Amino acid sequence: MRKKSIFTRVAALVMAAAVGITAAGCGVKKKPGNAAGTQASITEEGQTDADQQKDTVNDNGMGRYVETTVYEGNGFSDMTQTQTLSDGQILFLNCLTRQKVVSKDSGSTWDIEENDAFSDFIDEHYSIASAIAKDGTIAVIGMDKRADSVDGYDAEYDYNLYIYNTDNTFKQITIELPDASSRLSTLTFDEQGVLYVYVTGGGNIYKVDIDTETSEKLMILNENTDLMQCRDNILMCMTGEKIFLYDLEKKTFIEDETLDYFIKENYKEMEWTGGGYTAYAFLGVDNTIYVAGDKGLYRHVIGGGVVEQVIDGGLSSLGDPSNSILSMTMNDKNEFLAAYSNGKIVKSAYDATVSTVPSDKITVYSLSEDDLVRQTIAAYQTQYSDMYVEYQVGMDESGVTREDALKKLNTQLLGGSGPDIIMLDGMNIDTYAEKGVLMDLSDIVNEVDGQDGLYRNLIEGLEINNIIYGVPAKFYIPVLYGNEEFVNDVRDYPSMADMVERARNEYLDTNLLQVCSAKGIIKRSIPVCAPSWKDDKGQLDQAKIREFLEQTKRIYDAQMKGTPQEEILSYQQHLIGEDGISYEDSDYFMIARDASYMMQMSPFAYGEIVDAYIYRDLLSLPRIQGLENTVIELMSGQNNNVYHPASIAGINTASKNTDAAKQFVSMMLGATVQESMQLGIPVNKKALPAQFAYDESSLGEDGGQYYAGFSTKDGKSINYTIYPVNQDGIDKLEQWIAELETPYLSDSVLEDVVYAEGAKYLEGMQDIDASVRAIADSVEIYLYE
Repeated sequence: MRKKSIFTRVAALVMAAAVGITAAGCGVKKKPGNAAGTQASITEEGQTDADQQKDTVNDNGMGRYVETTVYEGNGFSDMTQTQTLSDGQILFLNCLTRQKVVSKDSGSTWDIEENDAFSDFIDEHYSIASAIAKDGTIAVIGMDKRADSVDGYDAEYDYNLYIYNTDNTFKQITIELPDASSRLSTLTFDEQGVLYVYVTGGGNIYKVDIDTETSEKLMILNENTDLMQCRDNILMCMTGEKIFLYDLEKKTFIEDETLDYFIKENYKEMEWTGGGYTAYAFLGVDNTIYVAGDKGLYRHVIGGGVVEQVIDGGLSSLGDPSNSILSMTMNDKNEFLAAYSNGKIVKSAYDATVSTVPSDKITVYSLSEDDLVRQTIAAYQTQYSDMYVEYQVGMDESGVTREDALKKLNTQLLGGSGPDIIMLDGMNIDTYAEKGVLMDLSDIVNEVDGQDGLYRNLIEGLEINNIIYGVPAKFYIPVLYGNEEFVNDVRDYPSMADMVERARNEYLDTNLLQVCSAKGIIKRSIPVCAPSWKDDKGQLDQAKIREFLEQTKRIYDAQMKGTPQEEILSYQQHLIGEDGISYEDSDYFMIARDASYMMQMSPFAYGEIVDAYIYRDLLSLPRIQGLENTVIELMSGQNNNVYHPASIAGINTASKNTDAAKQFVSMMLGATVQESMQLGIPVNKKALPAQFAYDESSLGEDGGQYYAGFSTKDGKSINYTIYPVNQDGIDKLEQWIAELETPYLSDSVLEDVVYAEGAKYLEGMQDIDASVRAIADSVEIYLYE
């Protein structure tokens, strides 16, 4: 069976410092220019155009890299290799999609080179890694099913090295590996066509002569690498936390404290995610190395004491979360070419005539980092290159609390200043509307609605006195799914608790909910219950709080009294990740994806549909053996027809650039940005079907779009197929959307008190009366403010 993608989802707990630090001789700096940072073009001699024109840049603040999208095609589905051939052609090769995209003019224009023979070869030898030599020879690690293996997911494979020549002939080269646990993994060529192969299971790197078909062990790398490059006798190996540089002449590793320090402070997890790199490194001329990521593109002379910013991520596609970088290179004109997983190739060329930093500016503010804001900034600054968008995050990595961040923001807003655009997530929209600091956004909504169509019911749910002060750009949908015999009877929160208790009676000694803490169980129900906790005057409804705690305790008791003790201990021991963040506070916690249901250890599951991928997963569940009776319903609690609006944009009435602020919000709501949004269901009607678009030719023989698997710590596993969403699936989603009427707007102050006092009740530390009274007393003053 031909597969488009293979990845594993582990059913376990999933759990940057600012640039500009100089310490112990290690430096990171932006290019010459003003304080906001200037980018500079880099020459083959290692100088920069900005160095040569330093006085001009400093005096006039002119010159930076400007981007052009030079190619847009079908998305690249896996690792993409790049090479500048001996004749000057530049190519990007994606073996999995059989795409070879070639430029004969240094990257200005691109063409697809079709090769049926190579496609047939890849069909026969599924590629997990590849590399291209300067003469066009391609090395491939093929995943070949063993002749005596069974079919399907239990099939066994060999990992073989093939050399595919430019005349469409190929050969297999055997490398003697130390043991059965070792397998070929990563490849790269040097300029002379010598191949280097990384082998997992022992970390050996082999040097292979493809002409004589001989190999020798070069060295051992004790960390896994998904990215290698070789240039000027330096072999680069990028691992999760470090970039290793190996001198092929001296046969020793190069120590580079400056590079190590830069990576540690800015890219703590450099990895292949299955859809792109979180950071991508490549070698340049004159002993240089480049590192590209969301913060921009950086250049470092190997062994030197400085890392220089060449391109600011805030002014480029690198800072756009919808762009997952697959590969990057530099041409002979000192321009950079980046290939992204969405099928785009973007060229960055230095332009000395544009401002280093645009002269006009708007400011966007949010309490927490918002990827959609980042995406919109990248799109906005591409269209309006004379406008700089400053993004301020209130609770940044400096440890500022929500309370302190809001105090600072409120002081600015009430003083007639502050950011132009305010992302209102986690804030009290009513309060800001009453204070008169938010504009009416009806004209923006009407304009975009007229062009593309918007789900107006989701926007109108946030209206205050029929005025739109905040508009959600995306939303999530709480759903309950499972065996129809269990799910169909749930109509409110008490019947939800009834279902959980019934499931416990029939499913003994299983981890029903995959959540083993009082706070976690409370949190999973909050979206469908919290909207009822305040009356029409904004005051606490204690009867609703009491009902919530009583029913949640039934759910908690059913979960904790039947879950094996070792699983409870494991959950609690792994609750806090290495970054100090609780899994229950992460972006993953509320997602509607549950191993227990898929393993058929629970007859139901619930959570939020947060994007097209999760919806696609859920619609595929009934096609898994044993789950044919799966139904998916809007989740009911103390409220029905609930949706969770997010990326809620408002505009400051004191903005001095309201036209630009309106343009920004309009772009955020527009189809172009929303079609490629990574997290969230788009509020734009035109963008919704685009989120589910697929190429039929890329589907597997069984019609699958993706192939996935769950594995648990006790060795249980399931592999399954994820099918594309057809028009019936889109219609079903739109039918749900039309029914949504109750917005869940998080009130972290109230919710934190409910977590703390509610947990005491669930865990038997205090009675229901004490918990309700404690919650009411704690928020009384807050709710009256």
